[in-house]
Amino acid sequence: MSYRLDVGAVIREIKPEALIRADIYGDIQGECLCCVEEEMQGTRGFFDLHVRTMHPWMTLLSPFLKSYFSENHKRIMVKGIQGFRRHLAEGDKI
Repeated sequence: MSYRLDVGAVIREIKPEALIRADIYGDIQGECLCCVEEEMQGTRGFFDLHVRTMHPWMTLLSPFLKSYFSENHKRIMVKGIQGFRRHLAEGDKI
């Protein structure tokens, strides 16, 4: 079972082929940083999220539902990675 979050982002900084920094708003708020590095084996991306919940029920229940929130987050990230790969494969520019 999963839940929905209404989340948006405003890009604050871009360094082409290296970094994207965005402010996150909605059901969670904070900052996201995405860094890209080229390596011998290919390209590696790093995502660093610093967010807080905006719903009291999430904050209050988080100690008890940590594994549930974590699993849901993993599912969301897998879908995001799939979309990102599709975007790159199509050759679109950000």
